[in-house]
Amino acid sequence: MGRPSRIPQQFRKEGASGYIVVLLLLAAFGYGVYHVMRAESTGREQTFRMGPVEANLESLFVAAQIYFVDTGAEETRYDDLVGPGRYLPRLISVYGEDYTRMRIGEGDLSIAVSLPNGPSVGYEATALERDNLRASAEDSERRRRLLRQIGG
Repeated sequence: MGRPSRIPQQFRKEGASGYIVVLLLLAAFGYGVYHVMRAESTGREQTFRMGPVEANLESLFVAAQIYFVDTGAEETRYDDLVGPGRYLPRLISVYGEDYTRMRIGEGDLSIAVSLPNGPSVGYEATALERDNLRASAEDSERRRRLLRQIGG
C-alpha cells in the first residue's frame, strides 16, 4: 500500500475547483489590501482618496461664482467666501491643505491647492458649467437651492 495522501478528502473530489476559486479571490483581495496599506504607510494616500479635497475645491468654485454674480467683483479670496454669514460657513481641511491663500479670478476655470507633502489637487470646470452656475445664481430661488447644496 502506498503512502496516505496529505490532501484533504474534499480537495480530491471533482468539486475542488470551487475551493481554488475561493483561494484565488482571497489572494487577490489580500494583494489589493497590501498595496493600499503600503501606499498609505509611505505617505502616498492622496493617490487613493482625493474626493474630499476636490469636493472642497468645487464648493469654493461654486461659492466664488455666486460671489461674482452678487458683487460684480473680478477676484475673490477665501475670506470673502468662507466663514459665518458668508457663502460657506466653514471648509474643513482634509490632509492639512491650506485654502486661506487662494484667490479665484472671475475668468478662472480651474483652481488648485497644495498638500503639505508636495502634490497639488485641482478642480476644473468647463466654461459652460461656470456660465450655468452664474445663470443659476442670478435666479434667487435657484440660488438658495445652490447654496443649500454646497452647505451655505
